[in-house]
Amino acid sequence: MLVKEDGTMWAWGQNEKGQLGDGTMQNRSTPVESMLVISAKQLAAAPSTVLLPPSQSKPLKVTATYANGSTQDVTTQATYESSHPEIAAVDATGVVTSGTKAGTATITVRYYDQTITVPIQVEEVSTRAKRLSAGGSHTLLVKEDGTVWAWGQNEKGQLGDGTTQNRSTPVKSMLVISAKQLTAAPSTVLLPPSQSKPLKVTATYANGSTQDVTTQATYESSHPEIAAVNATGVITAGGTPGTATITVRYYDQTITVPVQVKEVATQAKRLSAGGSHTLLVKQDGTMWAWGQNEKGQLGDGTMQNRSTPVKSMLVISAKQLTAAPSTVLLPPSQSKPLKVTATYANGSTQDVTTQATYESSHPEIAAVNTTGVITAGGTPGTATITVRYYDQTITVPVQVKEVATQAKRLSAGGSHTLLVTEDGTVWAWGQNEKGQLGDGTTINRPVPVKTNGQ
Repeated sequence: MLVKEDGTMWAWGQNEKGQLGDGTMQNRSTPVESMLVISAKQLAAAPSTVLLPPSQSKPLKVTATYANGSTQDVTTQATYESSHPEIAAVDATGVVTSGTKAGTATITVRYYDQTITVPIQVEEVSTRAKRLSAGGSHTLLVKEDGTVWAWGQNEKGQLGDGTTQNRSTPVKSMLVISAKQLTAAPSTVLLPPSQSKPLKVTATYANGSTQDVTTQATYESSHPEIAAVNATGVITAGGTPGTATITVRYYDQTITVPVQVKEVATQAKRLSAGGSHTLLVKQDGTMWAWGQNEKGQLGDGTMQNRSTPVKSMLVISAKQLTAAPSTVLLPPSQSKPLKVTATYANGSTQDVTTQATYESSHPEIAAVNTTGVITAGGTPGTATITVRYYDQTITVPVQVKEVATQAKRLSAGGSHTLLVTEDGTVWAWGQNEKGQLGDGTTINRPVPVKTNGQ
């Protein structure tokens, strides 16, 4: 066997048991390259540099990269040596453990002909603390950077360092208390008097993780008489318009949320007084209510009596009204139903066909009933159907046309007649008590009606 400088292995000689490692069992009188590569082309350690507080440990992971591009974890096959074991020692499996003194050391890692070094720095724990808490037999400290350090008894893992080893010097806990960023949603609040709005507070930590800390944060209002805030972050407007600032704190992070309280506009479209409560519909279609509310009659999601207007959860006014079809072409004595849809400010839609009101400009040409069904009269012409739903109004043009008299086929039954026109439609008139006209009814027709499906 021969190992060359490039780490490849060459072999020759007897090979009946595959001992040359060339993938065959053929004897070789000249060197052949073995499929085994002993030497790595590159060695890497992770982490490549180590920063440790005293009495802490950090494992290294050593990876070898070979000439063929493959990689292998060789942590347990490599050998390790520390330049200053009293500052940072290293065991046979690559675990670096700092001593009790601050300083620097170098770990030398060897694997066959490859050697790398890992710089180690041991630093004392900063004594500048934000919070300190002493337990029965252990102590916790929160530093300015939000990290938690602990020392003392640890047989139940109370130090939070991932071990159950007692510590006579501070070790860094796996818990990070301090958030890097705090956000509130909404970030600004606009409220009418006596209304409430909950905040949601989210903390973002150094590792990118987030946490809902709404119930852990603390809150303070600059003007509680304008906008008060409770311990769970719910802002409630007082009875006086104005502005206030809510200060939100979570450990070392602080943010502010501007709040504006505005009066309810008095420009009303509709007003209705009940026995002990009042309802008001504003120009924007929102509903406001005040008065007795023990049965939820104000519609604000509570059963709390209100002495000032509160916004109801119901929106009366639609932002848009549409009719289908939007234009109607009818032969005399024919009917067509409309479907009316309301679209609200929140994007929701509702079929309001039976709630809308209808009016025809020429009922003798095209009449419309209370459910939106248009019926053509016996005279051709045009009419306009006006559809109203609260503050929304649309119009539907209607044209009534005579039936074309140019017939292709005509057939007379015992008491009814069928006609096929040039355009292929079928028209019928006469007796219809058994539905023989095919118009979907059993109404006798003195004038032609279009057969359904044509």
